[in-house]
Amino acid sequence: MNRRLRNLARELRRQPHTVIISAPDLSLPTELETVTSVLELPLPGSAEIGALLGGIASAAGQPLPLDVRETLSRCCTGLPEERVRQVAARALAQRGALGLADQADILEEKRQAVRRTELLEYCSTDTSTTDIGGHDKLKGWLEQRRLAFSPAAGPTACPIPRGFCS
Repeated sequence: MNRRLRNLARELRRQPHTVIISAPDLSLPTELETVTSVLELPLPGSAEIGALLGGIASAAGQPLPLDVRETLSRCCTGLPEERVRQVAARALAQRGALGLADQADILEEKRQAVRRTELLEYCSTDTSTTDIGGHDKLKGWLEQRRLAFSPAAGPTACPIPRGFCS
């Protein structure tokens, strides 16, 4: 495969053509690094995910209410488009519609993604801040700023941490 890519790179220097290779993990041979450009494609944003979920729901004949769309798109933040499609397809197959009940499936998809990295471990807990002793100043500071992450904060809202579902 490397030989073919090197030959292709040599041929393309004489022609006005471009080859695009899309891969989640790309390791190029050293001799090809000088003739390639690597573009990091960002994950879809909340608006893109909301439009995708809305389109999927409409195509299934089950329009998605705006508040449900916003909640689900926030939950899906950090997932690639294909994973969002898979979660939506699973929800449609199981329940016949997209809804707030899908938040658990989205979080499970994120847990599986964390497990696949082999670098992180997801630890589930039912503990709340009231169960944690001490750190009263930190808890107070966090509670004061809780609304800064809400949609009510408008354009000044802080970005919602990845993996968060409200």
